Amino acid sequence: ASTAAQKAKVESTISAQGIGTFYANAATTIPEGVKAYIATEEPKMEGKDEQGNATGVLTMTQIEDGIIPAKTGVVLRGTANEKYDFFYTAEDGTTETEGNMLRGYAGAAEFREVTLAKDYTTYVLAVENDKKGFYRKEAAFNVYNHKAYLNVPTSKGSAPALTIRFEGDGSTEIDNSQLTIENSAFIYDLMGRRILNPT
Repeated sequence: ASTAAQKAKVESTISAQGIGTFYANAATTIPEGVKAYIATEEPKMEGKDEQGNATGVLTMTQIEDGIIPAKTGVVLRGTANEKYDFFYTAEDGTTETEGNMLRGYAGAAEFREVTLAKDYTTYVLAVENDKKGFYRKEAAFNVYNHKAYLNVPTSKGSAPALTIRFEGDGSTEIDNSQLTIENSAFIYDLMGRRILNPT
């Protein structure tokens, strides 16, 4: 028989763009219909955009065994606007997460302030002009409960934005190198909040 602890879960809603982040302090199962990815490969700097800003691509590695290990930030893909249940599990999972650059927060508060770490470039998953990717932060920001962000060693590059490439299917989430944010654009994070001072 299942115990109440085994039934404990975290609910997470995939954004309107079919993507999101997740983080929990204990291991959870990946719901049916969701793919979860970690970021252990360093970004590849692949040139410059029209404004001369470096552009980069981050390859995401899929978790294949159905378990997100404890304290592991992931990027999720699933059905847009769908709410999923991530059940806690006593299993550890087999995914090797050493070197995963996705960090996160899970706790009692709605969010926690993240200050930018020395020697790291910090990115958040966001949408700019319908293009999904990781966008560089220039100042402290709030990470919400059970969400993740990306810390890349500055020595590996600090492009203003990173295209996401999902391992195995070859797809990318920003389709061209126009990664600059124009002043007239409306920028939103994946929870639908407008970002007034994008970088």
